[in-house]
This record gives sequence, C-alpha cells and structure tokens, in this order.
Amino acid sequence: MNKKKSNVPRVKRMKQTSRLESAKHWLPTYTGKSIINGYRKHYGVNVVSAIHELRLLGIILSEREIDQAITGEKQRKLAKQARKNKLLEKAQQEDGSYSESDETYA
Repeated sequence: MNKKKSNVPRVKRMKQTSRLESAKHWLPTYTGKSIINGYRKHYGVNVVSAIHELRLLGIILSEREIDQAITGEKQRKLAKQARKNKLLEKAQQEDGSYSESDETYA
C-alpha cells in the first residue's frame, strides 16, 4: 500500500534535534534581514524557540534584535486577536439582521 504524503513541509515537521542539524546547512544560505524571523518562518517555530535554537547554534544575537522580535510577536498576536474580534462582531450583527425570519422558506 502507498503511504499518504503529508502536505506539511518537512522542515515544519522536524523535531528540535533535526532542526538544529538542518539549520547548520540553512544558515549560510540565509540572506534576509532578521535571522530570528527567518528561522521562525522557515522552521515554523515561535520566537522564543527560534532565539533559543539560534543561540544553541552559536549565533550571536544582540538584545535589541531579541527585544524587537519579541515585541513583533506580541504585536502579531494582538492584531490577530483584533481581527478575530472584528469578525465575531460582524457575524453577530449579521445574525441579528434577519430577526423577523422564522427560517421557513416559501
């Protein structure tokens, strides 16, 4: 029988030890501005894990870079929550707009 192939990329399914081995080869090819965000997006981990694993790999990170990454993560979470709240409010308003309907269709 054929195994079903996962749609999730391999690098996002890796455990920490595998990520660290893979990152040794990936880091020299990275050309972006923020190594923390690049690592986070490439391997699908959160900011704290990315910082910890980059330090394990011997990458020197300044306090400014770390603070910026953590602040950015907090802002992303707040923005996501605000979008979710806005969608919920919109859905509640739409539910109330058809109050005279008894859901019988003629």
